[in-house]
Amino acid sequence: IKAYMFDETIKIKGTGKHKIKVGSNKIKLTVIAEDGSKDVYNLNIIRANPTTELSDLQINQYSCGTDGNKLNLDVDNSTDKVKIQATAVDKSARVTGNGTYNLKVGNNTFYITVKAANGKTKRYSITINRSKYKNIKIIIMWD
Repeated sequence: IKAYMFDETIKIKGTGKHKIKVGSNKIKLTVIAEDGSKDVYNLNIIRANPTTELSDLQINQYSCGTDGNKLNLDVDNSTDKVKIQATAVDKSARVTGNGTYNLKVGNNTFYITVKAANGKTKRYSITINRSKYKNIKIIIMWD
């Protein structure tokens, strides 16, 4: 932090390098006049969280995990709509793409986008394959 005074007899304490962490950072500047009187200025510097990660991803209220940025899911033909609910790690990040969607038979791709407070974005792809067959069950038996 740099601070300048037009009067060379005035001193400023608290300038220089400061480590700024994610979140709120309080820094105090003290201005000392030639007669020794002081004025204190409290600065609050907020560093945005750059994370665009998800803390939770739910489809029809089932947690799907958050590993990677692509999810493929197969559903029965009787599932004709899904509710997608994604939550970002950072509460100040903006999440778009949440909602309830109708499914057509075959592949349906939806996108969740997370925009961090610093403007960085990440897009997650969710592909849901709705079977054309009703009540199909696959049983695999190993000999």
